[in-house]
Amino acid sequence: MKNKITIFTPTFNRKDLLVRLYNSLRQQINKNFVWLIIDDGSNDETDKYIGLLKEQNEIEIEYIYQENSGKYIAHNKAVRECKTEYFICVDSDDILDKQAVEKLYNYIKGSNIEQDDKTLGVFFPRNGIEKKYNNINLNNVKLDIPDFKYMINKNIETGILLKTEVLKNNYFPEIKGENFASEEILYINLSKKGKLLYINDNSIYYSEYQEDGLTKNIYNNWKRNFNTSMLLFKLRYEFLKKYKTSIKIKNRIKTIINVNSICISNKKSILKNTPSKIYSILLYIPSVLWRIMKYE
Repeated sequence: MKNKITIFTPTFNRKDLLVRLYNSLRQQINKNFVWLIIDDGSNDETDKYIGLLKEQNEIEIEYIYQENSGKYIAHNKAVRECKTEYFICVDSDDILDKQAVEKLYNYIKGSNIEQDDKTLGVFFPRNGIEKKYNNINLNNVKLDIPDFKYMINKNIETGILLKTEVLKNNYFPEIKGENFASEEILYINLSKKGKLLYINDNSIYYSEYQEDGLTKNIYNNWKRNFNTSMLLFKLRYEFLKKYKTSIKIKNRIKTIINVNSICISNKKSILKNTPSKIYSILLYIPSVLWRIMKYE
């Protein structure tokens, strides 16, 4: 079978964790995939380690080094380099079940998404490597990825298998000097093209958050990357209009409080950057308190 899936892993000084991920990939019962690694400027001899793995020739590996630029830049590079029909990001601190690739092929075939231009791919809940996460009682429904957070009111981490053709038409905007962009920017832009099929299978992808990871340091990353953060919150504010009033208002308030807080932290004009001047004025005091709690 010709490879139809690329497993993309962005990495920065994670050689020791890549050992665990590699072991989970070489144990796949279906090895019809390409492991595409974008090394974001590592100095821990990741390149030598990957060279040794390529010599073992157990799985197909492509390795690309870039100067340290951030995960979202690495994601764009991976999409440009991808030659398969489907693309999934698996971070360096995560692993896949040994049946994961086989299941992904089965879901592609069984869901008939290849013939449906409005279905962009499939996604499914991640589980924890150590601590097991709660599952969601949904299956075979088509959703936008942010629906979990805003409509279902659950912060569910997911594995996402996307059609590469869709990604090649939806890159992250690259902003010079900024090395972080929220994946929600991509998800909101994808929502304009179609939906993803949600599969309630939490035995595919297992994750483990690191203390120095992006998720654990989200507020600091938002603060340090002002322009990409403002882009995120403007897109989010507009995207929220699709939900019922109670959801829309609650989450727009949260959005504006973060906008205000980041502007205050960076000594930028709130009124020039906010998607809602009225909300920003009304929420100024709560924003000052939120900034002290989260952004200092």
